[in-house]
Amino acid sequence: MKFSKQYLNELSLKTNFIKDNIEKVLRLTEILKYINYESKYNSNAYPYDINEIEIDGTKVMIASREKALLDMLSVISPRNNKKELLDLLFEDLRIDEVIFDELDKCKLIKLCDLYSSKTLHILKKYLDNNYLKI
Repeated sequence: MKFSKQYLNELSLKTNFIKDNIEKVLRLTEILKYINYESKYNSNAYPYDINEIEIDGTKVMIASREKALLDMLSVISPRNNKKELLDLLFEDLRIDEVIFDELDKCKLIKLCDLYSSKTLHILKKYLDNNYLKI
């Protein structure tokens, strides 16, 4: 969403906040709305592949590497094809290809079905075609 300079200036004067900070907050609000909207559709994936661990006496829930990757990909703006997906993984997110190769591909494919994400649909197809060939 674009915010006009005039709108940001008026809001800055009205609230006594710095214009740049207001713009950042407004943009973050839009991102959070998008994530919240998307999470409604990914709620089926929540309980799967999450482990409870204890750190310094505090129990925390942590996702497997595979689930963490899919959670992140499910909220990033959708990719339209394999090239865009691979660019996202290995260029934009800088995921090491060796580490990616170590991920459990069967688990990734199984978990992809729990999300309603175009990007993850493309990932599943890519994994099916490139890693599960017999």
